[in-house]
Amino acid sequence: METDARQSSLTISSLVSTAARLQIYKAMLSRISVTVVLSSTWRHWQPMLDHLKENGVEFSHMTPSLRDPHLVRGHEIQAWLMEHPEVTKYAILDDDTGMLEHQLPNFFQAMTETGITQELADRIVAHLTDGSSASLTKDSA
Repeated sequence: METDARQSSLTISSLVSTAARLQIYKAMLSRISVTVVLSSTWRHWQPMLDHLKENGVEFSHMTPSLRDPHLVRGHEIQAWLMEHPEVTKYAILDDDTGMLEHQLPNFFQAMTETGITQELADRIVAHLTDGSSASLTKDSA
């Protein structure tokens, strides 16, 4: 059973910057249907946005920039979620630890040095599919 793209979202940060990371990320997305939301500061840097697009990293939305030094990334993610009440399940993949307390069960922290790993990808799939990820792998044909 796949997750409903209208009800699930995945916010991503700067964790898909190498070929190996991109491969893990794309394989993860092939197992789930989600709305991908860019939350990285990369959303402010056009050359990086172009690079991501050239490498097949697609995202449907970007979190808003709240530009308040007292706010953390979790506030920006929360603002996006409030604008999209149809999202009932989400995962945050980020190396930035600035999440709100109620977001922590949905937060999957990657290390800046390693980015997304297979273990993190598997945990995100399980989280978004209520643990039924074994049946999610799509045929490559």
